[in-house]
Amino acid sequence: MASTGDGMNQGQGVGQTAQAAMGQVQDKAQQVAGQAKGYLRTQLDQRSTAFGNQLSSTAEDIRSVSDQLRDKGRDSAAGLIEGLADRTNRLGDYLKDADGNRILRDLESLARKQPWAVAGAGLVLGLAASRFMKASSTQRYQSSSGRSYGGVRYGHEYEDYGAGDSGYIGSTRYGAGASYEDDTERYSE
Repeated sequence: MASTGDGMNQGQGVGQTAQAAMGQVQDKAQQVAGQAKGYLRTQLDQRSTAFGNQLSSTAEDIRSVSDQLRDKGRDSAAGLIEGLADRTNRLGDYLKDADGNRILRDLESLARKQPWAVAGAGLVLGLAASRFMKASSTQRYQSSSGRSYGGVRYGHEYEDYGAGDSGYIGSTRYGAGASYEDDTERYSE
């Protein structure tokens, strides 16, 4: 029976060690999460201030356009542009003055008051991001493979082996992106 008691004591010791290790892991995870939050807040503060400065500068440029329109006698258009400059300047001032916590609180409040507006903005931003990613991936692919989708060349180019050979793998002379101008330039040499 003594051996059974020793086994229970060992089991309890392992359980306590595991709990202590789990507590250490949780503490470390909380510490890392706190550091990450602090870093993100600092970045948000810095980026929002820089963006606020850019918006204020843009507002000044918009105001100068409004002044030029007034000089030309287009007061109604100048008034609209002036309103845009005022809104841009207010947003710039808000971003310069607000810290990361205030911006996040205001965004959360907006999301609670107008969830459809936030969902629509998310949709628009997602579509814009996908278009950007698609455009940049096409450019990366073209630069890495040497291929062009602009209609100049497609596929790997080979020497011309006689009449009727297009010089392109898997395409006909004027199909798959090859063009007449491309051939006249190629065969006129």
